[in-house]
Amino acid sequence: MIVFLERRHATSFSELTTGLRTIICLDSYDYTSTDTLEITQSITIACEGQVARAGRIVINAPSVVVVLRGLTITGHYGDAGDTGIDFKDGNALHLESSQVIGWAGIGIQFRPTGTSRLYVTDSVISENGTFTGGGGVFVQPSGSGSARVSLSRVTMNQNTHGIFADGTGTTGSIVVQVDGSVVAGSLGNGIWAKRAGIVVDRTSSKNNAGYGVLADGPGSLFHLSNSMVVGNGAGLGTANGTGQIFSYGNNQTKGNGFDGAPTGALTRN
Repeated sequence: MIVFLERRHATSFSELTTGLRTIICLDSYDYTSTDTLEITQSITIACEGQVARAGRIVINAPSVVVVLRGLTITGHYGDAGDTGIDFKDGNALHLESSQVIGWAGIGIQFRPTGTSRLYVTDSVISENGTFTGGGGVFVQPSGSGSARVSLSRVTMNQNTHGIFADGTGTTGSIVVQVDGSVVAGSLGNGIWAKRAGIVVDRTSSKNNAGYGVLADGPGSLFHLSNSMVVGNGAGLGTANGTGQIFSYGNNQTKGNGFDGAPTGALTRN
C-alpha cells in the first residue's frame, strides 16, 4: 500500500508505518513525534524535494529492507546518548539524499546480530556526538553479526568521531567501502577501524583533531587509493602495533601534526 502524505493531513511517521510499504511526502513538514519510529517491516519513506524532518528511527526486524530518502533526521542537540538511526536487525538500510544532524550520541549506529548491509549515498552526517564520545557512523555488529557498508558521496563534518568500524564485539566480519566522501573537523578520529576492514577511495579525511586514518589493533586493515589525509592531529596511525594500512601510492598524506606512513604497498591489477 502507498500513502501520499500531504501537510494538511500531516501526522507523525510512527502513526502511518503499520501495514504500509511506501510513504511519499508531497509537502514539506516536521513529521517528528515525541515517540521513536520503530520500523519492523520493509518500507520506503520517500521525501525528496521536500523538507521533511523526522525524529529517532529504530530498525529491528529480521530480513526487512528499509529505504529512507530525502529526510532530515535531527536530534536538536538533545540528550546525551541519543541515536538518530539505530539499526539492530534487518537485511538492509538504504539512506539516500538525507541529513542526520545534531544527535548527542551517534548519528547512525549499525549494530546487527546477523549479516546486514548499510548503503548511504548523497547524504550529510554531521554534528553528532559529545566531547566524551559518539559520532557520525558507527558500525558495531554483535554476537555473530557481520556488516557490509557502502558510503558514497557522504559528508561527515564535525562529529566526535567520523566513521568507526568496531568488530571487537562479534565473531563475524566488517567490510566498509568509502568513496567520494569527506570526513572533516572531527573532535577525535576521522576514519577508525578496530578489527574491521575499510577501503577508502577518492575520499578526504582532513582537519580532524585525532587521526585521519587509524588502524587500531589486530585484524584492522585499510586500503587507500586516490585519497587525502591532511591537516589532522595525526595522519596515518596503527595503534596497538598490529593494524595495517596499505596504499596504492597515489594518496596525499602530508601536512598532519604527525604524518605517519602506510605499512604496505598495493599494485593496480
